[in-house]
Amino acid sequence: MSDRPLRLGLIGQGIGHSLSPMLHRVGLAALGLAGEYVLFEAPAEADLDRVVGELRAGAIDGANVTTPYKRAAAQRCDEAPPDGAPINTLWRDAQGRLVGSSSDGPGLCLALRRRGVVLAARRVAILGTGGAAESVGLGLRAAGAELVAVVGRRPAAAELVAGRLGAQALRWDAPPPMAVDLLVHATRIGHGGRADDAGLARLHPAWWAGARAAVDLVYATESTAFERFGMARGANVLGGIGGEMLAAQAAISLGWWTGHRPPFDAMRAALLATRNT
Repeated sequence: MSDRPLRLGLIGQGIGHSLSPMLHRVGLAALGLAGEYVLFEAPAEADLDRVVGELRAGAIDGANVTTPYKRAAAQRCDEAPPDGAPINTLWRDAQGRLVGSSSDGPGLCLALRRRGVVLAARRVAILGTGGAAESVGLGLRAAGAELVAVVGRRPAAAELVAGRLGAQALRWDAPPPMAVDLLVHATRIGHGGRADDAGLARLHPAWWAGARAAVDLVYATESTAFERFGMARGANVLGGIGGEMLAAQAAISLGWWTGHRPPFDAMRAALLATRNT
């Protein structure tokens, strides 16, 4: 890492609302490092290629990746998780190779551990079939959880992700095969404040009673659509995990880029402050 200010950023589509620049500014300050974190709006894959080229050339020191490029970015790396698994973080290693990894799974596991949730040997079901669902599934499995099911609104996508995670694929309206310790919501429902009670209502109602606890990956300044819907049906929803995970995955990425201990507490405090303003 050079002595010049770091140049970091986020690649994706429709990212103007992202809190990542604020989180990383706080994280850099906590580490005593100079730098900036900017948004790389990428309407097409050609824009992704442009940012990847700047990473390879050393003009950018590290980047996060979000929808819809988590898999495409992995394909452009010299080193990435196997089997085309999605990534959310890019950087160059000491040999100049482009490395990709995902802090989504480790971020969720860290957030859950801080809430006292034990993951080893716990049965988990994931609602969703996108990159976030697969990333957190891999992280939960690495933490010792048993992935029971991947539940999707698109059966073919559920089959694909479930196969990669070694879980059972279920339709959105299918009942749970057994009681689970943790139900993880990883769809786009609730992103950007959009409610979709009709979509949540199509989820089989036995999931709400059949899970010991449920969490939502979406961050909101108040409760999320999933949290409100689940609590109204008597589910034990652990509110705010989406925010905890957002701060954790950002801190982990910053640690990978800088080689410093991730400043999770400072970044979490900054995120909590946005909920109180």
